[in-house]
Amino acid sequence: MQLERPTIFFIVNYGGAAVRNILHGGVLEELINRGYRVVLFSLPEHNRKAAEKLFGDQIVVESFDDFRFRGLQKMVQRIRTYHWRTLVPYDVLLQIQRKTRTFKNNLQDILGHLVSGIPFSWWEKILNSGVNWPEGEELFDKYQPVAVLISNPTERENVAINYARSKGIYTACILESWDNLCMRGALYSCPDDMLVWNELVATEARELHFYPKERVHATGIPSFDLYANKDGKIPTEEMWRKEMGIAPDAPIILYTTAAPQIYSQADGIVASLLKAREDGRLPENTHILIRLHPLDNFQQYDIYKDLPGFTIQYPSATFKDDSRNDSSLGKPLMLAATLTHSTVVLNVFSTIIIEALANDTPVIGIAYDVEPVPANRSVSNYLLVPTIRELVKLGGVPVVRNEEELIREIRNFIDDGSYLLKQRVFSKEQEIYNLDGTATLEIAKFVHNRIQQQ
Repeated sequence: MQLERPTIFFIVNYGGAAVRNILHGGVLEELINRGYRVVLFSLPEHNRKAAEKLFGDQIVVESFDDFRFRGLQKMVQRIRTYHWRTLVPYDVLLQIQRKTRTFKNNLQDILGHLVSGIPFSWWEKILNSGVNWPEGEELFDKYQPVAVLISNPTERENVAINYARSKGIYTACILESWDNLCMRGALYSCPDDMLVWNELVATEARELHFYPKERVHATGIPSFDLYANKDGKIPTEEMWRKEMGIAPDAPIILYTTAAPQIYSQADGIVASLLKAREDGRLPENTHILIRLHPLDNFQQYDIYKDLPGFTIQYPSATFKDDSRNDSSLGKPLMLAATLTHSTVVLNVFSTIIIEALANDTPVIGIAYDVEPVPANRSVSNYLLVPTIRELVKLGGVPVVRNEEELIREIRNFIDDGSYLLKQRVFSKEQEIYNLDGTATLEIAKFVHNRIQQQ
């Protein structure tokens, strides 16, 4: 079956970053505008419905019955993973994943060091030759794709990339997030091009995965295009405060919570903020705004709902809407307004930190446990993750390690709007490549030109 328009396969990781950056970032829309039909894979039911609502019959949603690496390919991927582990703080990653090192890990590390001299081109040749993938052959025959795109190169579905390359079909990764390359393991595939958020991530691609320099491209962040073109799209601060029920002159502390497996002590942070406002360490009129993570336990915050100077924003909220429905695509205008008009943002090292910088809003990284936890479960371990370590080194995001430091840094930002301003501007420039609102267009143009060159 040959569709009327040339077809692109897009394998989208089901996680929130991919959904926001790929489905809602504008790339699919631009590819469709350039005359392509897009076939999406790996979408759970709620994301499938959202995607179909957005794009209608301009997309097709399919699924692989099965996907797995076999034989030599499986062995190569495992060995490359062992090698990758010698280049990152692997023990830290084990701690973050609540795992412990075993004797088997030590043997695997030895093998990783032994294969360190094998050239990238050799691994790539093996991965792209003789791909046995009967589960996908029918889909390729049905749609005859001219390109296969992925959002995460460390997922098993990427056997489709190797299969496509063995057939001479163009492939690319539009990387969904800033931490994939240092946190998720070795690449399951080697797409023709890797399109990443910034030069810091491009360096990780080259140094941690030995990706050829000429095939890694810093292109910016599609979902951040909105932040470069907010005028007239989001409410003014006066309108937003009125909609949110926040006093015109109140400084706003925005605390964006994390998934429980990342940080389960959000209630302790909330209690610290309330206590500091009560005892005068924070201004009496400070408004505390909590934006909940989609995977957070919403019910634990119900005790705060009626407190004065306190607002809970649910992730699926539009203005005046505290719906607890699925938030797979979020409400980007609400998030943009919230980040823009808040005085200071508190976060445990998610992409919200980068988004706050994009909106020129001060942001503080929380790196302490309110209540004692085992060392291997401490949130402070995230400071050793390469992506976060590089962010902290830039100096624009102060890291707090106890309640006293947290309240002090909040007060610094409330009292002085220029506090750490130069460092924040520098951090923004390094973390966000070319924030001019053109990332979506440039990525779609890049992919289109590559397809035309095939």
